[in-house]
Order: sequence, then C-alpha cells, then structure tokens
Amino acid sequence: MSLKQRMQEVSDSLASIEQELAALKSETNDNFGRVGTDLDNTEQVLNAKVDDLGDRLRLGMNKLQAAVGKFLYVDKRITVHFIFLEIELGFDVG
Repeated sequence: MSLKQRMQEVSDSLASIEQELAALKSETNDNFGRVGTDLDNTEQVLNAKVDDLGDRLRLGMNKLQAAVGKFLYVDKRITVHFIFLEIELGFDVG
C-alpha cells in the first residue's frame, strides 16, 4: 500500500471520528438540556408543594388561634358566671 493510500485512509478515519464526535456532542447537549428542563420542572413542582404546605399551615394556625380565642372567651364567661353565683346568690360552686 502506498503512502498516498495510507494517508487517504487516515484522513477518512479522522473524518469519520469527527462526525461521530459531533453526533455524540450534539446528543450530550440534548441530554443536558433535557435534564436541565426536568430539574427546573421538578423545582417548580416542589416550590408549589412548599407554598401549598405553607398556606395549609397558616390556615391551620388561624383556626387554632380562633379556637383558643373562643375557648378563652367561653372560659372567662363561665368564670364570671361562677363568681356571680358565689357573690350574688351565695352558692358555693368551688
């Protein structure tokens, strides 16, 4: 085989390798793009879930505060009522 033929084979092999490398690079870029998009979507879903949990926590805290407030209001009315019974009517409720 002549030197010219061997140089042509090397040149053809190099061109083939460059094409495969370009295809691999393109595929890798596509994969990284897809992974990045998937991560962004996952982050958005997780942020929405965290926001939802925060909303539910705030709602629960508001309900708890309202319930405690009602309990304290009722407790004060009962205490006042018992004091009235003891003082005004002479009943011993204790």
